[in-house]
Amino acid sequence: MVKYFYESASNNIDRGNVMKKLLGIVVLGFALNFFAGTKVKACSVHLGDFDWDSANIHTAISTIILEEGYNCSVRVTKGSTTPIMTAFF
Repeated sequence: MVKYFYESASNNIDRGNVMKKLLGIVVLGFALNFFAGTKVKACSVHLGDFDWDSANIHTAISTIILEEGYNCSVRVTKGSTTPIMTAFF
């Protein structure tokens, strides 16, 4: 019974098709690794910080993420709500 199952299962596998898929996956993995390792042009971000506490926390978190995660240089301009919102729009 085990011999019959093994032979019938191995006869249904198209080895050429499996090898093509495996080769494609390996090539895709190398390509993704290559492009992930390329250097990205340095970014510069200018954030406007409002004069209320929750906005200060969000600006601080955004600054850390941009500097540590994306290697961006971040400038923060402190100001009150009306002038900062006017500058955005």
